[in-house]
Amino acid sequence: MKVPGDRDIRTVMADRTGYAFGEFVLDTVQARLLRREGAPVELTPRLFAALLVLVERAGELVDRETLLDLIWPGLVVGDNSVSQAIAGLRRILGDDAHGGRYIQTVPRKGFRFVAAVTRTTRARLAVLPFRVVGSQDRVDMLDVGMADSLIARLSVLPGIVVLAPGSVGRFGGSDRDPLRAARELDAHWVVDGSVQRSGSRLRVVAQLLRAPEGVATWADVIDRDESGLFEIQDLLAKGVAQALTGTTLPLGRVEPDGTRNEEARQLYLSAAWRAQGGRGEDIDRGIALVERALAIDPDHARAWALLAWVHRRRLWNVDALPRDVFARSDAAVQRALALAPGLALAHAGVGFSRFLHAYDWSGAEGAFRVALEANPSEANARWGLAFLLLTQGRVDEGFAHLRATREVDPLSPIWHTLEAGFLISAGNHAEAHRRVEVALDISPGLWLAHAALGLLLLAENKKEAGVAELRRAVELGPDTVRPKAHLAVHLAADGDHAAARALLSDIRQRAHRVHVPPTSLAMIHAALGESKAALDELDRAFELRDTRLVELKGDPSWQPIRKEPRFVALMRRLGLDEVGPGLVSV
Repeated sequence: MKVPGDRDIRTVMADRTGYAFGEFVLDTVQARLLRREGAPVELTPRLFAALLVLVERAGELVDRETLLDLIWPGLVVGDNSVSQAIAGLRRILGDDAHGGRYIQTVPRKGFRFVAAVTRTTRARLAVLPFRVVGSQDRVDMLDVGMADSLIARLSVLPGIVVLAPGSVGRFGGSDRDPLRAARELDAHWVVDGSVQRSGSRLRVVAQLLRAPEGVATWADVIDRDESGLFEIQDLLAKGVAQALTGTTLPLGRVEPDGTRNEEARQLYLSAAWRAQGGRGEDIDRGIALVERALAIDPDHARAWALLAWVHRRRLWNVDALPRDVFARSDAAVQRALALAPGLALAHAGVGFSRFLHAYDWSGAEGAFRVALEANPSEANARWGLAFLLLTQGRVDEGFAHLRATREVDPLSPIWHTLEAGFLISAGNHAEAHRRVEVALDISPGLWLAHAALGLLLLAENKKEAGVAELRRAVELGPDTVRPKAHLAVHLAADGDHAAARALLSDIRQRAHRVHVPPTSLAMIHAALGESKAALDELDRAFELRDTRLVELKGDPSWQPIRKEPRFVALMRRLGLDEVGPGLVSV
């Protein structure tokens, strides 16, 4: 059923647009001005209204009378108020007194917004975990299962950013406030619901809320036997899609990538939840759970794609040997694509294999773009494309995809941290601090975030605090040598070669037991002035397909050896000699 609001839902959707110009985005939903990297810009309601009038009429002459009528309706104010508003906007936008970039003054006639403006039309939808009524037992994972199903089905909707399960999953629980969740997630719409089991019967109640006003625009109650769970999910998805866009959900575009087996579904959801942890034990447990799901239902395409994703997490968190990781990941991806040729997460897996293992830059970009065409809300594909572009000098486009990644999954500490790393490399320390602070607020024990903070502080010449954060990262990330290598490099740069060599010795001892990425050893040798040893390790890194080689072009770790013939030859073998200067992350 549809809950009537003050306006037809399709009219509301048509209004949900914003405008992008220069380094700014004008968000008309939340009535605010943002920088492109997401930082808010303070703007009074009057100034926002004045800017909106000008931007909506970009390129046109707007006379003073029009501005007075639209910004101060019914009030008697003088021309001086308009002049002050224009001067205030120019100050905030960093425009000059003549309006060379944004607001041009046409003497005795009015004003014209001269910057190029593009419209942004994607609304953000959060599907919260469903409340389980009458039971505290989460063994069947009905709460996250209902949300996960809806997210997968609704992600194909054009013009809608469906937030990732990892972010919305933080707002489970019976006492949650859906509108507060929407505010924290910066979502325009929120699906809130509950599910109750009585014997073999399920009752599902759901509503779609328009977050800024707190108005319910659609709601439904569905009663079915528990064997009809998947029919319930289809009906809910169709109802929400109809309410949001006024069109029928294009189910024909959704591949049969789920499972109809309840036990396999529960294991799949448990695996996805567990594998988000950053420790080796979390990844191993995630692999075990998803393999159990596939033993029950070997045709579960999303589980195969998830298995590939979990295996790839071992590259960053446990220093796994790349050929072992990609042998398992690629096999799982191919099974997923055989079952569901349009599955976005599987195409993202193809992209990562081509990017990080085959060093096939154009092939990787093509795969990531195929994934995003299938599902623009697939955060892993968005991040993969951003990573590729940023390491190859396509910085503006890369940061745009990074912001889009964070838009889809706003409460992922990983995306915030990785973006911070690239911001440090780009010299934008203020925004890097904002991203790291968000990451640590969400996940205080994330080693990657502490490593990023350490590198940021060192870049600001705050050596003592920076080294302390790197040591904290070493403690929190015992399964990877990456933070220890960063620490050794900076100790060497500070002249403490003995401490750097002690860390190098520790890493070499570890290499007798498990795989250690040769790039971690090479960066320490380079910092110590041991060029031959560094180049030997880089040659070995190429043979082993070390994933850190994709950042070779822009990584300052290689400055001491960048002009060495062997280094130049390695750049040529990788094909990085033909790309622009890139950035690096943590």
